[in-house]
Amino acid sequence: MSEELNKNEDQKDEVQLIDNEKNEIVKVKKKRLVLRETLISLGLIVIISLIVFVMAIVNLDEDYFTIAKDYTFATPIFIHCSYLGVIIETLLCLLCWIIRPSLIKPFFKKKVYIFLFLLFQILGVFAFILMNQILIVSAYKINMNQLLSLYITSLITLAYSYLIYKLFCENFIENKGVFYEVFRFCLVGLVAAIGDYLFTTLVRFSFVNLKDTWYATVVAVTVGFLVGVTINYFLSVFMVYKNTKSNFSKTKKGVVIFVLLSAVGLFIGYAIELLLYNDKVYKLEPYIAVFLIRTIVVMVYNYLSRKFILFR
Repeated sequence: MSEELNKNEDQKDEVQLIDNEKNEIVKVKKKRLVLRETLISLGLIVIISLIVFVMAIVNLDEDYFTIAKDYTFATPIFIHCSYLGVIIETLLCLLCWIIRPSLIKPFFKKKVYIFLFLLFQILGVFAFILMNQILIVSAYKINMNQLLSLYITSLITLAYSYLIYKLFCENFIENKGVFYEVFRFCLVGLVAAIGDYLFTTLVRFSFVNLKDTWYATVVAVTVGFLVGVTINYFLSVFMVYKNTKSNFSKTKKGVVIFVLLSAVGLFIGYAIELLLYNDKVYKLEPYIAVFLIRTIVVMVYNYLSRKFILFR
């Protein structure tokens, strides 16, 4: 009896993979596979980031960093980080496609996944640009080496890029694990936030000379919120929550509850903003600190409220 239990445990610890060279199925220990993937993926991320670091030492002069002192978005940083972000993400994905750190053959299960893969990789480039601008400015305030900030942003961007690769090239978009569910939730939130921002800006400027009036703000914010909630709803239903056992979220009542939960999250964000960033209490500097605190709190609320109320 004990021997049978040991066999069953051994089988659970093994993964079946296809050996393309021998065209046969082979069994690999899960722990060994995880260790291989971790070492190779981390190795690639660190090496590519070091290449960026060395390139920065060779090619960039002091003017590149000093222009960021004025807290304005510097064009040279935008241009440099744009092509650099594209290069490092493309290089990582190509190497992963060839080396296969997880031994899983990469493929796109659906054509729409190709579009989503490219979309999220482009968003990663924009995040790389923004993080560099913020960290280079912050580096002057805390006496940190500016080149080190470039290395840190490269590490973060490449880690993000690798997770996007696993989602769409290794079909982890269908994975029911909590980690990938949370990661998909964050991606959906990012896309919804971008949609919200774009439509809020477009509607506000459509008022032309009246764009600074209170009613222009109300209309713009309302339209942006509705667009963001709509994007968030559809992507949450079809992309994020894979463990849902009921279709309650797809009913009219479910849609109403989704909107109400999102509205509560919006007001929580407003409350945090007023509490941490006003003239009566100590202001956190820079403002990005307040933004991050607000974003994290609202994100946790949104995930848990939807998980336990709508997508059970």
